[in-house]
Amino acid sequence: MGSPSVLAAFFQSLGIATLVAVAFEWSLRYCPTKSCKQFAASGIFSAGIILAMMNPVQLQPGLVFDLRHALLVIAPSFGGLPAAAATCITAMVARLSIGGIGAPAGLAGIAISTGVGLLIAHHFPRNPIGARKLAALAIGVSLSLLSLVLLPGGLAWTVVETVALPIVAANAVGVATVALLLNRQKSHVDHERELADRANRDPLTGLGNRHALYTVGPDILKQSLGQGSWCAFLVVDLDHFKSINDTFGHGAGDEVLRTIGSQIRTTTRPGDLVVRIGGEEFALVIPNLDREAAAALAEQIRRAIESYVYDLQGLSIKVTSSVGVYATRRSTTCVEEGLRYADEAMYKAKEAGRNRIVLANAA
Repeated sequence: MGSPSVLAAFFQSLGIATLVAVAFEWSLRYCPTKSCKQFAASGIFSAGIILAMMNPVQLQPGLVFDLRHALLVIAPSFGGLPAAAATCITAMVARLSIGGIGAPAGLAGIAISTGVGLLIAHHFPRNPIGARKLAALAIGVSLSLLSLVLLPGGLAWTVVETVALPIVAANAVGVATVALLLNRQKSHVDHERELADRANRDPLTGLGNRHALYTVGPDILKQSLGQGSWCAFLVVDLDHFKSINDTFGHGAGDEVLRTIGSQIRTTTRPGDLVVRIGGEEFALVIPNLDREAAAALAEQIRRAIESYVYDLQGLSIKVTSSVGVYATRRSTTCVEEGLRYADEAMYKAKEAGRNRIVLANAA
């Protein structure tokens, strides 16, 4: 039993920490929901604990050291309560299977580390991990040593005298290393998603843009038609909008566009795609909506736009729109085709006098 063995175990554990970080990044990329991410994190941290406990340092027969406490303290911050519970149970079961004179102290240490991890996650709820939270993790992970009081006879004092300091150092550096690796992976994924979101977002209205229409739209269409359901396309064009820019300036026109974008968004469901495709024109891809329902939605949007009164330089101004609607359940339909039919219907609405909806022929 000695410092070199503890340090050797620490360096062996860095490989496990790297595997945990890589698996955690995978879960962030491919888990679609928060509950899925928490479930994946639970499995990843639990697997990391099992790997760490499979190759521990034998301080005494039945008394071991490994990286489990670093993972136990970190799990609640990255996987929430489900990960905390899963890792705690996993570690306790694994420690019981090892047995030995250190089992009671080991179980107590696992409980302490889990509790400390939950407290830190509650007190520092946000990621990325800052310096204060990192310091709290580094200090908190060593509190598991309080469980040494459960060791029999003078063994506790022997452990403190010989390896307490390297254990504290290894735990602190270990938890910092794991936390920084996980934090880096999460920041990397978040940054990629932010860039992707910007690429799909219209900066003026906050709606999707043309890029989103042709990247997200096909997935919505495919899923809807694949279920044997309808998919609707709407094209909304504001009537005589150029006169607002010419009379009141582009700043006033931008404010009108922002308001109308918000009106359209509030009339739709979370899974519906609403984009600004340029100037004063908007497009919608709506899954699971047949012709009658799509026409009703288009009329709701038209009325919402018409009913709003804008105060522009002391004048009360109303804006109207022309809306083209196309709904299909043909499996061969593509986004370009659906938008073309809806766009043609919108121009028919313009030709018929504006401020109205027109349905394209059924398909």
